[in-house]
Amino acid sequence: MAYQKYKITGKLTTAMAGVKLEDLKVVAYKPLAVSSMQLFGSCSVDTGGNFTLKFKGGPVGGSPLDIYLMPIPEVIEKYGVLHIEMSAPGLFFPKIHISAGDWVLTGGVYTKSVNINIPDHIWGRWDWLSEEFTVMGRVVKKIGDTFLPVPFAWVCAADADIPKPFGGGVGCAETDEWGNFTVTFRRIAFFIDFAHYFPLIKRYGIESWPDLIFHITQVIGGMKTSIYGETEHDARPKAMWDVPHRILYVTLVTEEGITNDEEYPPIPAGDNFLFHGIGVVDPHSITDGYATTGPGDDLPNRKDCPFGGSLHIKGQLDTTTPNPPKYYQILYAKWDGSTSPTPSEFQPILNESWTVSRYNVGTNDWEPLVIEATSDVIPGEKVYEIPDYTDITLTKKTRLIKWTTTRQGAGVRRYPDGKYDLLIKAWDASGNPVVLNPSHPENNRLTVMIDNKWPKALLKRIGAHNILRTDEMLPYTPVCPVFSKSSDGPNLSIEFDAIDENEHFLKYIVFFITGHNFYVDETVKGYDGKAGANERFNVTKKHKAIGTGIVTTTHPPDEFKLPGGFHGEVINWNIGSLDVVKCAYQVRLRVWDRTINGYGYIHSAEDTMHFSIEP
Repeated sequence: MAYQKYKITGKLTTAMAGVKLEDLKVVAYKPLAVSSMQLFGSCSVDTGGNFTLKFKGGPVGGSPLDIYLMPIPEVIEKYGVLHIEMSAPGLFFPKIHISAGDWVLTGGVYTKSVNINIPDHIWGRWDWLSEEFTVMGRVVKKIGDTFLPVPFAWVCAADADIPKPFGGGVGCAETDEWGNFTVTFRRIAFFIDFAHYFPLIKRYGIESWPDLIFHITQVIGGMKTSIYGETEHDARPKAMWDVPHRILYVTLVTEEGITNDEEYPPIPAGDNFLFHGIGVVDPHSITDGYATTGPGDDLPNRKDCPFGGSLHIKGQLDTTTPNPPKYYQILYAKWDGSTSPTPSEFQPILNESWTVSRYNVGTNDWEPLVIEATSDVIPGEKVYEIPDYTDITLTKKTRLIKWTTTRQGAGVRRYPDGKYDLLIKAWDASGNPVVLNPSHPENNRLTVMIDNKWPKALLKRIGAHNILRTDEMLPYTPVCPVFSKSSDGPNLSIEFDAIDENEHFLKYIVFFITGHNFYVDETVKGYDGKAGANERFNVTKKHKAIGTGIVTTTHPPDEFKLPGGFHGEVINWNIGSLDVVKCAYQVRLRVWDRTINGYGYIHSAEDTMHFSIEP
């Protein structure tokens, strides 16, 4: 089918000073409904406001088209705002009507010349729709009580009612090496309020201010990985903005993703090495081999904690001095009772490797980099190469070694529980030994208390029933004691052991549970530091009334006892309470010790038993 050709020549005029007519485009269209139209064509405008619009429409020989012509800022059309603005005809757009009888047929082409004036109030409306909003933010990852920047992550912002995944249509930005990002967008990016639809006029509502939510992804090992997300319940209203400047300041805290290294103080003058500690535990917070809590320290709930598991020993060498160190080695030696090891007792920590991440600026991807010892640079020694501390694309540059303290050789623990000293040695690029911290050689050692023995949780007796280890019976014989409120009450005694054989006990919790995880009663005893030869324990008891869910919390006086936990501990559960009903119940004992891996508590044990209550 052959289509009829049309050509419109024209000029835009305005009395508004300082505007650029060339930023506009001219559109030919026909209204179809309140907020919809049929577009026939569009064209650009030159600096003088002149334009030429050519398009085809309808069959040759048919009646000429009845159309409208109007100028618009191109940015408005991109976001679909045009249809909403047209629901108030003539209010926000200048337009002229070219009826079928207005065309002149010349050489087989319908032609028309027009002039369109743009009033000042329309420029004001366009400026309002184009106003910029800015989000200035930072992405950090929470590790213990430490917040580390998340570099090279993709942050997307969305208005809470925009039905697009991860903020499409509002704005996205990549964090820099310190986790900072800036997202800038115009009002038209969120102007359509998709949460409010008006079926009578078949159009959405409008809004003048965004309610922003955020989503964050990182490409890790070639996979786009979600590391943070929000819902409409997290939306930030207008009250949180710097309204006059249309700026929102945010800090987004994730628990996933790859982070940049911590920032540390410079190495003291005259020294060339500094231990940074274990995980997030600083050296000054390690007393006699234990992690302790002081003012401003991380992990505020830490009290006299030994270390265990896989430990990230961290530190930094000065590579800016003449003849700087190039390679290093971490050595260990165990204390003999209260006697610290001599230099001859130290031997290297062997068979350790770990993975860090390097950012590939070409692929915009975090790629794994395995760090392992090499044996071909220092004769007779296995050493690690000092990383480039100035390489901002390499994370975890301060990890000296990942010390797996649970490692075994031929079934024998290589690092038995007890106190150890760690020592660092270094060599230059030629393989010559480098003297570290000549003025303060004591800073080349780090004392670590190792405890890899797990706590024990053992339920021993409920009422008169003292055979509770039914899972160890052969053949298996289920035991489910039944107690009567009238004959066994009002108090039902529970006896158990909640202990740590290395005397690093932290806490136990005894739960009484019924139904679908309805916690009826709870008793907690938690370590609260030393008190002479004894240890102090805070006590908390909770009772949740069946039928109401009302929780009553009491704090009996602190208890004091020798280290090691609770042997033969007895709790009397008040089954005579009116809200302890006929039902099946579970008693659950959970026990923790104080061992940490440098980031948080890692050792726990649990024991459970079921029983029933009759009237």
